[in-house]
Amino acid sequence: MLNSKGLLFKDTFDASWFFVALLIGVPVIYGLGKVFTEWGVWIIPFGLRQIIYHTSEMPISIQKGLHWFIDNINPNPGLSFLEGLLWISIGYILSNGKVVDTIKRIPNKIAWLSVLAYFLLEGYIPYVGQILVVIMLFISAYTWNLPSNDILYKRLRVYSIIFYCVHDSFKKIPKYLFSSMHNGPLLYVITLIVCWLSSEIIIRMKDVRGFQWLRYAY
Repeated sequence: MLNSKGLLFKDTFDASWFFVALLIGVPVIYGLGKVFTEWGVWIIPFGLRQIIYHTSEMPISIQKGLHWFIDNINPNPGLSFLEGLLWISIGYILSNGKVVDTIKRIPNKIAWLSVLAYFLLEGYIPYVGQILVVIMLFISAYTWNLPSNDILYKRLRVYSIIFYCVHDSFKKIPKYLFSSMHNGPLLYVITLIVCWLSSEIIIRMKDVRGFQWLRYAY
């Protein structure tokens, strides 16, 4: 049976942790936006992420605080609202009107080349590489001049919903089948292809008799 703590602070299925993180994180980032400048909102979330992934290097008092969180709130802080705060803060900054105007001036090809460079040099990029690639993916998608086609945008919207809900489950399959496979470009591409295939199956099967319930997947 779900309890209030489990509902508010933990995930109920693979990748659902970020839904919970949004419920808690959005009000927190909004509050930080009232205290800090718009560019300073990321400071506390970035610090929390450093604590999560570099706990052993932190003072004992901070380590005790994180261990209390693990024991009483969520055993996996990397899949909790503490982790989500940074990504929400990045979205908060990227939505700034001046930032959007700057993004519009970035050539789309340069943005995609930056993403490609990350995947080729992933092993040599320090900790912030993951953060930078998310930002560059956003810029690449934002500056991508897609044709004016309502059907295309509706399909992309469906993809975004299904991909999000199933990607973490499908990511585990190749990792289970090939124990040597870790998080990286190859796993990313494989997961993306499987998510696309599963999405197409769901979209097409929802019109087949007996499978109409699949329409509720998105």
